[in-house]
Amino acid sequence: MAGDLKPVVHIQNTAPIAPSDGDFWFDTSGATNLSFRYSGGWRTIDIPTAALDTLSNAVSAISDRISAISNAVSVISNAQSALSNAVSVISNSLSVLSQQQSALSNAVSVLSNSVSVLSNAVSVISNQVSALSQAVSVISQQVSVLSVQVVSVISLHNALSDVVSIISVTLSALSTKVSVISAGLGGVQLRWVSTVQGVSSTAAAGVAISGLSLSLAAAGIYAVEGMIYFQVSAIPTTIGISFNYPALVSAQGGGRVTGHGGITGGGGGHGQITSVLQGTFDWNASDSIVYSVALSAASTFVVNIDAMLNVSTAGTFQVQMRTSATTQPVNVFPGSHLRAFKIV
Repeated sequence: MAGDLKPVVHIQNTAPIAPSDGDFWFDTSGATNLSFRYSGGWRTIDIPTAALDTLSNAVSAISDRISAISNAVSVISNAQSALSNAVSVISNSLSVLSQQQSALSNAVSVLSNSVSVLSNAVSVISNQVSALSQAVSVISQQVSVLSVQVVSVISLHNALSDVVSIISVTLSALSTKVSVISAGLGGVQLRWVSTVQGVSSTAAAGVAISGLSLSLAAAGIYAVEGMIYFQVSAIPTTIGISFNYPALVSAQGGGRVTGHGGITGGGGGHGQITSVLQGTFDWNASDSIVYSVALSAASTFVVNIDAMLNVSTAGTFQVQMRTSATTQPVNVFPGSHLRAFKIV
């Protein structure tokens, strides 16, 4: 059992509780006693004071060294902690740097891909530029040919310009001659019927045919000619033609109207003319029927007008027409016209 003893040193100012045999108790209550536990009791061991002081001093020195070592250990611990923190910061910095390096590596990879794509694009553009250069060369050749053609066209234009200039001079001379002729004939008037006109008037002088009118100036002498193209809608029908005109110089004016006197046969424009009728008028026959004929065939008819008018008072020469019954209208066709030459 003696080999199993594990003595305990108790340093305190009161007796230890439940000590074991073999334990030591250093009483710190004031007495310098060292007791040894044996057989359930304490046996005091006398320690010389000098030896005790030496021991105390040694213990104190050891304590101071332990304290210094503890402080050094604390400093080392603090330094280790600081170093650990620094290592942690460096580790974090290395982690951040590693991430940045990874990001930079990715960016370099992306840039490398972009450069590759750009290189391909540059290659494509280079090919396009080469093709464009060839096209420009072809166009340049075409422009050269066109330039020669333009020179030829300009030469032709200059030649045509000379021809046009000659034609212009010729036309100018011709215009002068026409002016001379026109001055000799006087003003020319042409009036015509543009749409079919129905005449159903039975008035004594008839009704004006729209379009068949001439303007006459005072002291003017006019040669008048014309044609009336018409058709009767029912038979028998008697038509009459008259003229309304201003005062003429006494006994100096008049004319004639020539047309069909009769017609037989199938009608519809296929009959046979049996006679020609002519009516005349003089200088004072305004508003008088000068041509009248009874038509017994439904056909188309033509009446010609010839007159010479020496006008005293300015006015209008108007063709008028009537029918024998309102139920038997006459249709005047487009193309009917009057033409006048002012002689003086």
